[in-house]
Amino acid sequence: WGPAHGPLAVLLALTSVGYVLYHFGAKGLEARSRGSARAVVSGRLLGVLTLGVPGLAWAALAAPGLLKVWAAPSLAGLGTGAGLALLLLPFLWLAAGGEAHRAHYPQIRAARWTPGLTALEAGSWAAYLIAYEWCFRGLLVCGLADAIGLWPALLCGTALYVLAHLEKGIGECLACVPMGLVFGVLAWATQSLWPPILLHLVIALAGNLFAVARDPNRSFGWAPDSAQAPPSEVSGGEAAREPPERS
Repeated sequence: WGPAHGPLAVLLALTSVGYVLYHFGAKGLEARSRGSARAVVSGRLLGVLTLGVPGLAWAALAAPGLLKVWAAPSLAGLGTGAGLALLLLPFLWLAAGGEAHRAHYPQIRAARWTPGLTALEAGSWAAYLIAYEWCFRGLLVCGLADAIGLWPALLCGTALYVLAHLEKGIGECLACVPMGLVFGVLAWATQSLWPPILLHLVIALAGNLFAVARDPNRSFGWAPDSAQAPPSEVSGGEAAREPPERS
């Protein structure tokens, strides 16, 4: 350990503090208005600020070469991300039919999903996951790989990714082990964050929107007048107590 490791220490401190600020900040927003679109979207935007911006500043000053992960991916890399997403869709549809899944999703607990709400869901997820993948795969995998080696970086990044999902239960935590490795390998192999961002975005949107489609108490429609949480959740049911996403 020496002065040359200073930037690495700053990187680890930034990601740790950034995630803590996001986690407890998002929980505070959720506590004020459980499951509302405003609370969930505000939590995701907070994630953009705490997970994305500090790491970009660090990379610009200490490791400008790392910014190459924002370059456009090859068609093969983008196609790999899209192909993996398509393979997962049937499994996500099946999972969305279970009560355990619908206890967590959709995060926005509205009963009626209008086109505007669906667009807000997609846009906020996209912004959040761009910052999230930059933090977990850009900084913690690609950023650490040169210092400690690829596989140690992949394992460290995946372990932290699993820990970030502890609130979602053992099933989702176990699923995060292979998916964390897939996201990390995809980012490293393509030298671009866009394939894992695409894959993660499809998983997140499908997990939420499939839950709406398969929940008898929710529906898609044009009229916003019933876009409130189902009565069981308004009264403080288990689903209403779930915190914002840690995907």
